[in-house]
Order: sequence, then structure tokens, then C-alpha cells
Amino acid sequence: MSSSYTFSSQEVALLSQVQKGSKVTAVFYHLWVNLVQPDNKFIFIDTVELHFENEQKLFFKINEEDTGFSIVTDYDFEKEQQQLEEQFNGSLSLKRIDVAAAPLWVENIKTPLLGIKVEREDTPGSGDYVSITFEAGALEIDYDQESGLTVQIFEDL
Repeated sequence: MSSSYTFSSQEVALLSQVQKGSKVTAVFYHLWVNLVQPDNKFIFIDTVELHFENEQKLFFKINEEDTGFSIVTDYDFEKEQQQLEEQFNGSLSLKRIDVAAAPLWVENIKTPLLGIKVEREDTPGSGDYVSITFEAGALEIDYDQESGLTVQIFEDL
């Protein structure tokens, strides 16, 4: 369930700069990792990182207020990792994982991008999310306060 977060006009403009027909060349999730209990398989996606064939990068990152997520083109993984470790006294860290071969992404990123845009639910209390449409299918990136960013198949009803 998304929060009532709304993207800024600058964030929407970043999405419009992604060219139709371009291809995603890499996908990374930045996950919180429990350093105190490494066997605890708590998965919390803090950031989704997309690379495009024209060297452009987009980062979908949980915002500072923890009310939704931001869309940015500039992101310092090492700095974020250090801040998280300091904030949680070394009990949490950030790990960057290549997920391009994951079932959700692998077939989609083989095909050209048809569109990437902000979607808005009409349900009270729900917020903006992003849909990414490829020739092979569509995905959505959304925010949930309990589990962080979520990526799932997008079904436009």
C-alpha cells in the first residue's frame, strides 16, 4: 500500500527525459542488511537503480521523510551506506544487488522501453507510483512503509 506521496514536477520531468525505445541495461536493488542477525532474511528495498543504454541513470529512493519515494539522477551509494550504518549504530548496512537476471526483470529488459510514467491512484490515502512499460510487459515501482520499495507486475485496470 502506497502512502499519499505526490511526485514533484521536477521528478516527473526526469521520467519524461527517458527516451521511448531505449533499453534498460542494468537493474540494481539497494537493500538494508541486518548486520546483528545476518541469518534474519529481512528484505527492505531502499533504492531501485536503473541504467539505460545512453548512460542515463535513474534512482527511485525512499525519501527522507519516509512518506514515499523520490526520483533522482544523482546518488552516492557509499555515502548512503555510511549514513545508514551511523544512524543504526552499525546494526544495519546497505547492499547493492544486481537483479537484471531476476525473473521480474530479465525478459522485460531484453525489449525496448515503451514508456515510464507516474501513475496516481484515486483511492484516498494512496500515493503516486511509477509504471515502466516494455514491449514484453510492464512493472510498477511503489512504496510501502513496512517493506520499502516494491516492484511488481503492473496491471492497468
